[in-house]
This record gives sequence, structure tokens and C-alpha cells, in this order.
Amino acid sequence: MAKSKSTSSPTASHNILVKDAIVDGNVSSLFDIRVDGIINGNLVCKSKLVLGALGKIYGNVDCQNAIVEGEITGNLTVQQMLDIRKTAHIEGDIESSKLIVEEGAFFLGKCKMIPHV
Repeated sequence: MAKSKSTSSPTASHNILVKDAIVDGNVSSLFDIRVDGIINGNLVCKSKLVLGALGKIYGNVDCQNAIVEGEITGNLTVQQMLDIRKTAHIEGDIESSKLIVEEGAFFLGKCKMIPHV
């Protein structure tokens, strides 16, 4: 008898906050999360954050890796790689182990490189 293979696994899991969705309150995720809507609160992600060009976060962000195309008003702490794209607008302090900033990206605040753990 052939064994069936499951295509879903915890490493393939991700969450999506779609355009026009609004969350009032803190958000926590163990897996990847993509935000194209608005979060009015802090975000903690134990994996990767992708903030789409229309996405907005009004609160502090703490995650493992991040690609930022949208807006963040709050401090951003990224344990590994932070990729700030040209459409990004960040107002707050940034901490990251590795940093990529595309030409045209905007951030207002201090930037601190932290040791990779």
C-alpha cells in the first residue's frame, strides 16, 4: 500500500493579513507572516515578516527576518536579515544583524547593528 505524502508542514506554514484588513491589538506568529493590511499594535514573529507595499504597522516589530515594502511607525528589531525596499517608510529605531537598503527607501531613527545569534 502506498503512503500518502502530506504537503503541509510547520515549516511551510504562513499567515496572511490581506489588503483592507485591520487588526487592532498585538499580533504573534510562530511562522512566516505577510501583511498587506494594517496592524495597530505590536508584532512578534518567530520567523519571517513580509510587509507589502500597502501594509502598515503602527507598533513595534520583533522578528527573525523581514522584507519591508510598506510603512512601520515603531521600533524594528530583526534577529537576522532586514531588507528595506524602495517603497518602505520606517519611523523608529532599527536593530538588525544584516541590513539591505534599496535606493529610495526612507527611515527616520537610529540604526544599530546587533551580533548575529
